[in-house]
Amino acid sequence: MAAAHVLHYEVGIPQQKGPRVLKTAEQGPVADLHQHGTMVTDRGPSYDAKELDEVKQQKCNAHVLRSIDAVLVKKKGKARTFGVELKRLIKESIQLWKDYRNG
Repeated sequence: MAAAHVLHYEVGIPQQKGPRVLKTAEQGPVADLHQHGTMVTDRGPSYDAKELDEVKQQKCNAHVLRSIDAVLVKKKGKARTFGVELKRLIKESIQLWKDYRNG
């Protein structure tokens, strides 16, 4: 199986209104990202920039798991049960991907 092409983009929020997208060190402007797959990001608001509307994104599983942990501390009952199950499913999906990748 061929290795996935990974690009590292930096997205920043300038002092003025709205986010801006910076170039990568290895490629070019965001337009290149459309040709290279999915951008994995944390859940920072700058990734909601208009310039990234057409770019496929996946939120980082580690960040998502930490967010679920923060919710689990506060919730009880069905809401907590949902969070526990969601966390279990995400961890299971990560392990399935690792197993697949490793053959």
